[in-house]
Amino acid sequence: MPRLKARLLPMLEAGVVPVVTGFLGATRSGETTTLGRGGSDYSAALIGAVLGAREVRLYTNVEGVLTANPDLIPHARTIPRLSVEEAMELSYLGAKKFHPRTFEPLKLNGVPIRILSFYNPEGSSTLVKGSCTEEDGVKAVVVVEGLALVRVKGPTMVGRIGTAAEVMSLAREARVNIGAISQPISETVISIIVKRADAPRLAELVEERLEPRVVESVEVEEPLSALVVVGCGLARTEMLSRVVSKLVGTKIYMAARGLEGASLTVLTDPSDAAALAEDIHDEVILGGQA
Repeated sequence: MPRLKARLLPMLEAGVVPVVTGFLGATRSGETTTLGRGGSDYSAALIGAVLGAREVRLYTNVEGVLTANPDLIPHARTIPRLSVEEAMELSYLGAKKFHPRTFEPLKLNGVPIRILSFYNPEGSSTLVKGSCTEEDGVKAVVVVEGLALVRVKGPTMVGRIGTAAEVMSLAREARVNIGAISQPISETVISIIVKRADAPRLAELVEERLEPRVVESVEVEEPLSALVVVGCGLARTEMLSRVVSKLVGTKIYMAARGLEGASLTVLTDPSDAAALAEDIHDEVILGGQA
């Protein structure tokens, strides 16, 4: 960061606009590498924070972050403001896939990030600034498709220290990313959400390594979809109750809360997810005015 300041600040003071390739980086040993998808967004946020910029602007193909995927809900609208927590929850979920660490620099010195369209830069935009407040409501709903649930079951797991860690280790060995994990206090079932294509590989490895020594059976349930509702307002009981009331009569396989209670993820059947998303979007997010 000192080198960044030393090279860029004199240029800015001289009225020169520097252009920085944001997706490149280096390993600890000095080897050149890339930061992966969204690396330029993360680099821009870091540079803006280090230089004390008034605002960091990220350009995408839509006017800011929308309340829903317009392909699913055509009347989705631009969200005027997101808290840092809400933006981090949405990092991997929207049409624009932000690097998951894009919004971390905001916690360093509060430099806001504005997301706007390169097609219409004067149009609507989303400002990411500050943390959750009591006034925040529910901001967005997202449906993530192509998921599966891997259930590791058995009374032999009860009271056995390290079973969940062994399952996680096998997921790592199989190079399977875990979207979510849950276990009841009875310790009889470990439920894991993964991409549908990865489920057979993980289930096969768990069966091979842990059955019947540790687990009784391994089941895969597919296809499933995740309904994700995002908004700091979910931390309030009355707002959470409004969302949960929409789920009555729906088969729920798993539910989880996000950072600072700013999201609720529900795993359900694909046939239910889209209808639920539109209902929550119109009745809770837009207040019935869609």
